[in-house]
Amino acid sequence: MEWAPVLGLVGGFLSLSLALWVAVQASRFFVEGVQTRALEQILVTPLSVEEILQGQWAGLRRAFLLPVCLLLV
Repeated sequence: MEWAPVLGLVGGFLSLSLALWVAVQASRFFVEGVQTRALEQILVTPLSVEEILQGQWAGLRRAFLLPVCLLLV
C-alpha cells in the first residue's frame, strides 16, 4: 500500500485546519474588542497602526508557532 496519498490528505487536512484556526483567532480579536470596549481604548491611545499590527502579529505568533512547527515536521 502506498502511504504517500494518505499522508498527503492528512497533511492537507491539517494545513486547512490550521489556516482556519488562524483566521478565526485573528478576526475574533476585533469582535471581543468591540464587546469589551478594549478596541476603543486601543484606538484612543497614542499608538501607530504599525505598533498595533506588531502586537497582533506577536500574539498570533505566540499562539501558533508551535502548531505550525509541528505541522512542518
